[in-house]
Formats: sequence, C-alpha cells, structure tokens
Amino acid sequence: MKTQIIEKIILSYPRAILLIVFLMSVGFAIGANGLKFDASTDNLLPDDNPVVDYFDKFRETFGNDETLVIAVHDPGKAVYDPETLNRIGKITGELSALPGVDEVLSLTNMPTVRYAFNIPQLVAAYDVYPKNKAGIEGFKSEMTRLASGVLVSEDGKVATIYVHPKGVGEGEFNSEHLVNDIESLLLKYPGDYYTVGSPKIKHGLIEAAKHDPLVAMIITPLLVAVVLAYIFRDIWAVLAFIKSRWPEEVQKRQHSLNR
Repeated sequence: MKTQIIEKIILSYPRAILLIVFLMSVGFAIGANGLKFDASTDNLLPDDNPVVDYFDKFRETFGNDETLVIAVHDPGKAVYDPETLNRIGKITGELSALPGVDEVLSLTNMPTVRYAFNIPQLVAAYDVYPKNKAGIEGFKSEMTRLASGVLVSEDGKVATIYVHPKGVGEGEFNSEHLVNDIESLLLKYPGDYYTVGSPKIKHGLIEAAKHDPLVAMIITPLLVAVVLAYIFRDIWAVLAFIKSRWPEEVQKRQHSLNR
C-alpha cells in the first residue's frame, strides 16, 4: 500500500520530484567541496593502542616520518652542470623557507667535514669548492663518494632533494598544503621534477576523494535517464515528461493509481 502511494506521487508529480532531487544533488555537490579528508594512517588505530603511543614517541624523538623526495632531471644536462647546480641551490633555499618544512637536504647543502685550526667542522661541500671547472670536478668527486645513489643517481643524470616536514609539536603538518606549495614552487623553474613520498600519496587520495563524488553526482542522473529512456523506449517521455508518449501499459498503470 505504501509503495503504491509513493509510486502514485512520483508519477503524478514527476517534474516536482526531479526538481527536488536535482536541488538536493546540487546541495550535496556544494557541500562536498567543504569536506575535509584525513588520509593519515594514524587514525586507523585507537589512541590508547600501545603501538600508536610507541610511534608517537618515536616521532617526538626523531621527527616527522612524512618525508618527500623530489627528483630533479634537466634534459640534455648532467646534474653537475653549473646551471643545474645553481637551480638546485635556489630550489633548496626556497623549500627551506616554506611553512611546515623543517629541513631540506640536497647536493648544494650536503655537509662535509673540514678542519679549521685542527677543529673539525661541518660545512656545505658545495660552498667549499670554487665555481670553475676544476672546482666542479672536485665537488663531483666528493659527492660521488658521499652521496651517489642517495642525492644523485649513479649515472649523474638525476638529483634528489629530500624535504622533511616539521615533527610533532612543531606546528600542524598538512600534507595537502605542503604538496601544493612545493608543486607551485617547482613550476617556476625549467626542467623535469617528480615528487614522491607518503605526503604525495595522501595528497592523491584526498584529491581523488574530492573529485570522484562530484563526478558520480553528474554521471548518476545521466545513467538514470538512459535507463528510463530504455524502459519507456522514448527519450522525450523521460526528459519532457510527455505522458501521451509513455508506453500504453505505463499509462494504464498510472491511470489505475490515480483513481
């Protein structure tokens, strides 16, 4: 009985029903833009779980584990080309100034040991060498020994920049904002850049979670229209609600419900 009442209302006021559904869909679509998604694995376990407590203490001691790695590739040039090194140095400096970033490590600020009055000191190796051909070769030789396979590929064609976000207690870490800031920064410089790491993965998950529901809200009404058009065998019977074009059995069904 209840089903017949609902069916009667839908068939009697199709335009009004679809208008209400459309307005509700628009409302949900607008509200979806304000949704916040937490792609963090921290919330998969309860706060009082001993594993979570141990992990929090680890991060308090050693810092945030959400490391981002940026691969830098300059087509047609080696990493140790003076222009490429200069660009890596500028990017390193700008990354260090971003909010939420604790430390940045690259070829241009990789520390090495130098002695001053027999006292060992850590200094950036890139700053030690002169920026001429002999100096670049000396820098390349030292970095090949210290950072090959870590900050520079073994073939010398790709360099990496490690970005360490602030740890626990040093400000809220927002992977979405950080990834957006980094990608916007890299757009200013020529060359190919590839960002990897858990913040990048979380950023992708959040973007997908935002995008997919909106696409579904658009596709669903279209699929419903196609199915109804197949049932009624007439697209105008669905889109324009022309009852005279409905199949005869459907018209009879509605007529019986309207009695």
